[in-house]
Amino acid sequence: MRPLPRWAAVGSTLYPTLRRIAPWLLPAVAGALLFAVFGTVPSRLDRTGTGGSEWVLPDLPDRAATAAEAAAVWVQRHPWGGAPPAEDPAAAAAAAAPVPVAIVSTASGHEAVFVIPGAGEVRTRAGDTLPDGGRVEQVDALSVAWIDGQGQRQEQQMLADPPRQLQPIP
Repeated sequence: MRPLPRWAAVGSTLYPTLRRIAPWLLPAVAGALLFAVFGTVPSRLDRTGTGGSEWVLPDLPDRAATAAEAAAVWVQRHPWGGAPPAEDPAAAAAAAAPVPVAIVSTASGHEAVFVIPGAGEVRTRAGDTLPDGGRVEQVDALSVAWIDGQGQRQEQQMLADPPRQLQPIP
């Protein structure tokens, strides 16, 4: 028997492999050829309708003016059943009764810490006046006594009495 030429051995080895990939390879090659003849690439597209201007960020509205308009709407509509706002917030804060929340012991004595709704906190000693017109009479390590703005005497034991509730400002 005569030996096969060198390329014949290669062909007999590749023939089964080509039979397996031919169903996939032939459509891919056909698609590439059709795209090369009839296809379009984005660089070949007609760009005459763009106008040549670049995109710029749109102008945003003024935040302060927008916030003022929103605040006016909220005040006008009284959302969720809210009461109309008070005419003078300073008068409403002054009318709120101070509530004792703590006693601070210092080297020079004791100070009572009162919270006034809407105005913050105030540290007072015995004899000092409160923002509502009242006066602190006595401050001990665990209690504070004062006369409120209406002239009634109040006393709070810090660890024994339940804490007083803050009244919200209308």
